Amino acid sequence: MKKWMIIVAILICCLLYALVKFSNPQSQNETNQAADTPIEGQVDVGDPNKAPLAESSGPAVPPTVVEAVIKDWKEFQSCLKDEDYQQAWELTSEHFRSSVVKSFEEFKETAVKMELATVTIHPESACYIDDEVALRITGPSLGGREMYFLFVEEDGHWKLLTGDDG
Repeated sequence: MKKWMIIVAILICCLLYALVKFSNPQSQNETNQAADTPIEGQVDVGDPNKAPLAESSGPAVPPTVVEAVIKDWKEFQSCLKDEDYQQAWELTSEHFRSSVVKSFEEFKETAVKMELATVTIHPESACYIDDEVALRITGPSLGGREMYFLFVEEDGHWKLLTGDDG
């Protein structure tokens, strides 16, 4: 019973975070205009105007889902390491390709600039936001910042989403 209460509390925190993040268009515009934040929808944990996702001692997302997201993320990173940017582009969600990064060339430049092939994903940070899975990433290319990427299940794979439909 206590485990379920913790999970419910985590989900409530995630829902509150999503409501704050997606209902504040001014902070999204500031994020989009920031030169050091090349992809819309990333959350800089160091920003005091944005609440970080809650982490817990136990995963809010089932381990099998976390493993599937990580497997697909590693495939994405492998494509980037092999400089197969077209295949990496295909491993992003339709929303990402149409709304977040407007062109393949912009995606390629951003992936190289952020060194997405080398960032680390943290499974212990997994949290649901609606049907999407949020995971924290870190890496030297992020300048000491921590960010959350959103992943959505599409065509049998967990694909990079970031951003929102609102």
